[in-house]
Amino acid sequence: MPRTATTTERQPLRDLARRLTDLAGGRREPPAPPPPPSAWRIAAPMTLAGAAAGAGLMYFLDPAQGKRRRHVTRDRLLAAARRTGRRLQRFRRRVAADAYGLTRRVTHAEPPDTPLPNDPTLAQKVESILFRDPAVPKGRLNINVVDGVVVLRGEVEHPDQIAALEREVRQIPGVRDVENYLHLPHTPAPNKLDALEAQ
Repeated sequence: MPRTATTTERQPLRDLARRLTDLAGGRREPPAPPPPPSAWRIAAPMTLAGAAAGAGLMYFLDPAQGKRRRHVTRDRLLAAARRTGRRLQRFRRRVAADAYGLTRRVTHAEPPDTPLPNDPTLAQKVESILFRDPAVPKGRLNINVVDGVVVLRGEVEHPDQIAALEREVRQIPGVRDVENYLHLPHTPAPNKLDALEAQ
Protein backbone atom coordinates (compact mmCIF):
# COMPACT_ATOMS: atom_id res chain seq x y z
CA MET A 1 0.00 0.00 0.00
CA PRO A 2 1.53 3.31 -1.01
CA ARG A 3 2.58 5.67 1.76
CA THR A 4 0.69 9.03 1.92
CA ALA A 5 2.53 12.25 2.66
CA THR A 6 2.18 13.61 6.13
CA THR A 7 1.12 17.16 6.97
CA THR A 8 4.66 18.28 7.68
CA GLU A 9 5.78 16.91 4.34
CA ARG A 10 2.96 18.67 2.49
CA GLN A 11 3.66 22.09 4.02
CA PRO A 12 6.68 22.96 1.79
CA LEU A 13 4.71 21.97 -1.25
CA ARG A 14 1.84 24.18 -0.23
CA ASP A 15 4.20 27.11 0.37
CA LEU A 16 5.75 26.60 -3.03
CA ALA A 17 2.33 26.42 -4.71
CA ARG A 18 1.19 29.59 -2.95
CA ARG A 19 4.32 31.46 -4.03
CA LEU A 20 3.93 30.38 -7.63
CA THR A 21 0.31 31.49 -7.57
CA ASP A 22 1.27 34.88 -6.13
CA LEU A 23 3.94 35.39 -8.74
CA ALA A 24 1.62 34.41 -11.56
CA GLY A 25 -1.02 36.85 -10.29
CA GLY A 26 1.47 39.69 -10.09
CA ARG A 27 1.56 39.87 -6.32
CA ARG A 28 4.84 39.98 -4.52
CA GLU A 29 5.62 39.10 -1.02
CA PRO A 30 6.62 41.95 1.24
CA PRO A 31 10.36 42.21 1.78
CA ALA A 32 11.68 40.38 4.73
CA PRO A 33 12.45 42.60 7.71
CA PRO A 34 16.13 43.33 8.28
CA PRO A 35 17.80 41.05 10.73
CA PRO A 36 18.22 42.50 14.22
CA PRO A 37 21.64 43.99 14.93
CA SER A 38 24.05 41.59 16.45
CA ALA A 39 25.26 42.01 19.99
CA TRP A 40 28.75 42.86 18.72
CA ARG A 41 27.49 45.81 16.65
CA ILE A 42 25.75 47.19 19.73
CA ALA A 43 28.62 46.61 22.12
CA ALA A 44 31.48 47.75 19.83
CA PRO A 45 30.94 51.54 20.17
CA MET A 46 30.51 51.28 23.91
CA THR A 47 33.66 49.18 24.14
CA LEU A 48 35.64 51.71 22.12
CA ALA A 49 34.30 54.60 24.20
CA GLY A 50 35.19 52.78 27.40
CA ALA A 51 38.68 52.04 26.09
CA ALA A 52 39.20 55.72 25.12
CA ALA A 53 37.99 56.85 28.55
CA GLY A 54 40.28 54.37 30.26
CA ALA A 55 43.27 55.53 28.19
CA GLY A 56 42.49 59.15 29.04
CA LEU A 57 42.28 58.36 32.75
CA MET A 58 45.56 56.47 32.58
CA TYR A 59 47.14 59.43 30.74
CA PHE A 60 46.01 62.05 33.27
CA LEU A 61 46.19 59.97 36.47
CA ASP A 62 49.64 58.53 35.84
CA PRO A 63 51.56 58.77 39.14
CA ALA A 64 54.77 59.94 37.45
CA GLN A 65 53.58 62.34 34.72
CA GLY A 66 49.86 62.80 35.42
CA LYS A 67 50.11 66.07 37.36
CA ARG A 68 52.26 67.75 34.70
CA ARG A 69 49.96 66.51 31.92
CA ARG A 70 46.89 67.84 33.73
CA HIS A 71 48.50 71.26 34.17
CA VAL A 72 49.70 71.42 30.56
CA THR A 73 46.25 70.45 29.28
CA ARG A 74 44.59 73.01 31.56
CA ASP A 75 46.97 75.75 30.38
CA ARG A 76 46.37 74.88 26.74
CA LEU A 77 42.60 74.90 27.20
CA LEU A 78 42.75 78.27 28.97
CA ALA A 79 44.98 79.71 26.23
CA ALA A 80 42.60 78.45 23.54
CA ALA A 81 39.67 80.01 25.43
CA ARG A 82 41.53 83.35 25.65
CA ARG A 83 42.38 83.26 21.94
CA THR A 84 38.77 82.47 21.07
CA GLY A 85 37.59 85.34 23.29
CA ARG A 86 39.97 87.79 21.60
CA ARG A 87 38.85 86.63 18.15
CA LEU A 88 35.21 87.06 19.15
CA GLN A 89 35.93 90.58 20.44
CA ARG A 90 37.69 91.52 17.20
CA PHE A 91 34.82 90.07 15.20
CA ARG A 92 32.29 91.97 17.32
CA ARG A 93 34.21 95.24 16.88
CA ARG A 94 34.49 94.68 13.13
CA VAL A 95 30.76 93.96 12.80
CA ALA A 96 29.94 97.04 14.89
CA ALA A 97 32.25 99.21 12.77
CA ASP A 98 30.78 97.87 9.53
CA ALA A 99 27.26 98.51 10.81
CA TYR A 100 28.21 102.04 11.84
CA GLY A 101 29.81 102.70 8.45
CA LEU A 102 26.73 101.36 6.70
CA THR A 103 24.46 103.68 8.68
CA ARG A 104 26.73 106.62 7.86
CA ARG A 105 26.67 105.75 4.14
CA VAL A 106 22.89 105.47 4.18
CA THR A 107 22.56 108.73 6.11
CA HIS A 108 24.84 110.59 3.72
CA ALA A 109 23.80 108.84 0.52
CA GLU A 110 22.43 112.07 -0.91
CA PRO A 111 24.75 115.07 -0.85
CA PRO A 112 23.46 117.97 1.24
CA ASP A 113 21.88 120.85 -0.61
CA THR A 114 24.73 123.33 -0.81
CA PRO A 115 23.72 126.88 -1.59
CA LEU A 116 24.99 128.26 -4.88
CA PRO A 117 27.88 130.69 -4.46
CA ASN A 118 27.23 134.37 -5.01
CA ASP A 119 28.60 136.12 -8.10
CA PRO A 120 31.92 137.43 -6.64
CA THR A 121 32.69 134.04 -5.08
CA LEU A 122 31.87 132.25 -8.33
CA ALA A 123 34.08 134.67 -10.29
CA GLN A 124 37.01 133.94 -7.95
CA LYS A 125 36.39 130.21 -8.29
CA VAL A 126 36.37 130.42 -12.11
CA GLU A 127 39.60 132.45 -12.09
CA SER A 128 41.36 130.04 -9.74
CA ILE A 129 40.39 127.06 -11.91
CA LEU A 130 41.22 128.64 -15.28
CA PHE A 131 44.52 130.19 -14.21
CA ARG A 132 45.93 126.91 -12.89
CA ASP A 133 46.98 126.21 -16.46
CA PRO A 134 50.12 128.26 -17.24
CA ALA A 135 49.14 128.35 -20.94
CA VAL A 136 46.11 130.55 -20.13
CA PRO A 137 47.04 134.26 -20.56
CA LYS A 138 46.17 135.56 -17.10
CA GLY A 139 46.71 139.25 -17.80
CA ARG A 140 44.58 139.29 -20.97
CA LEU A 141 41.38 137.67 -19.67
CA ASN A 142 38.49 139.41 -17.99
CA ILE A 143 35.96 137.29 -16.07
CA ASN A 144 32.65 138.65 -14.82
CA VAL A 145 29.65 136.85 -13.30
CA VAL A 146 26.07 138.13 -13.35
CA ASP A 147 23.35 135.94 -11.78
CA GLY A 148 25.44 132.80 -12.28
CA VAL A 149 26.19 133.60 -15.94
CA VAL A 150 29.96 133.78 -16.55
CA VAL A 151 31.11 136.36 -19.13
CA LEU A 152 34.53 135.68 -20.66
CA ARG A 153 36.31 138.57 -22.43
CA GLY A 154 39.86 138.93 -23.71
CA GLU A 155 42.42 137.62 -26.17
CA VAL A 156 43.90 134.14 -26.47
CA GLU A 157 46.74 132.91 -28.66
CA HIS A 158 45.11 129.83 -30.26
CA PRO A 159 41.59 129.28 -31.65
CA ASP A 160 41.17 125.97 -29.81
CA GLN A 161 41.65 127.75 -26.47
CA ILE A 162 38.39 129.67 -26.97
CA ALA A 163 36.22 126.51 -26.97
CA ALA A 164 38.39 124.71 -24.37
CA LEU A 165 38.07 127.54 -21.85
CA GLU A 166 34.31 127.70 -22.34
CA ARG A 167 33.99 123.92 -21.82
CA GLU A 168 36.05 124.12 -18.65
CA VAL A 169 33.95 126.96 -17.23
CA ARG A 170 30.69 125.12 -17.97
CA GLN A 171 31.83 122.17 -15.82
CA ILE A 172 32.26 124.32 -12.69
CA PRO A 173 29.43 123.81 -10.16
CA GLY A 174 27.25 126.90 -9.81
CA VAL A 175 27.73 128.14 -13.39
CA ARG A 176 24.34 128.54 -15.06
CA ASP A 177 25.56 129.67 -18.47
CA VAL A 178 28.63 131.08 -20.27
CA GLU A 179 28.84 134.05 -22.61
CA ASN A 180 32.08 133.66 -24.50
CA TYR A 181 33.53 136.85 -26.07
CA LEU A 182 37.12 135.57 -26.34
CA HIS A 183 38.92 136.32 -29.58
CA LEU A 184 42.31 136.04 -31.24
CA PRO A 185 44.80 138.96 -31.29
CA HIS A 186 44.07 141.64 -33.93
CA THR A 187 40.50 140.36 -34.39
CA PRO A 188 37.38 142.03 -32.97
CA ALA A 189 35.41 140.44 -30.13
CA PRO A 190 32.29 138.55 -31.21
CA ASN A 191 30.00 141.02 -29.46
CA LYS A 192 31.52 143.96 -31.40
CA LEU A 193 31.25 142.46 -34.88
CA ASP A 194 27.74 143.88 -35.45
CA ALA A 195 28.83 147.36 -34.38
CA LEU A 196 31.88 147.29 -36.65
CA GLU A 197 29.85 146.04 -39.61
CA ALA A 198 27.30 148.79 -39.07
CA GLN A 199 30.01 151.44 -39.44
